Amino acid sequence: MPFVRQHDANCYPHRESIGKAMSTCERISRAQERGGTLTALVEFDSVGLRYGTGGEVLRDLDFRLALGGFYFLTGPSGAGKTSLLKLLYLAQRPTRGRVRIFGEELTEAPRERLPDFRRRIGVVFQDFRLVRHLSAFDNVALPLRIAGVPDAEVEGLVREMVP
Repeated sequence: MPFVRQHDANCYPHRESIGKAMSTCERISRAQERGGTLTALVEFDSVGLRYGTGGEVLRDLDFRLALGGFYFLTGPSGAGKTSLLKLLYLAQRPTRGRVRIFGEELTEAPRERLPDFRRRIGVVFQDFRLVRHLSAFDNVALPLRIAGVPDAEVEGLVREMVP
């Protein structure tokens, strides 16, 4: 199983059975030490994922990704890192368990609700997935234009990200 690790967090793997591991990460922050509440952007409770009729590729994932956290996802080839990322950016639904993103239960949300959440999640793929015939500016501007952002706003937003 993949291992989710957060900078400055206590994270530890738990072995459930040989070859199966899950991790639980608890964020210890200054806000919590002062008694403040830390908002979880992502919550996975007993999440499992199976492709077709085979065995589960992810089993009993329980973790929270806190607002302002900086996380690493590590593990050997075939551990389930890509499957976990697909669950995080809503390209895949879990077979079981509960997934909350931005405070909303999305495990069984209608398909029509997912695009609004996906627009709030930024994903940079290893191969970038750029449109070859577009400039860097236009590749960054593309999702903004699709979302209906006026051209005058697109110009300013993209210039902040692409010098």
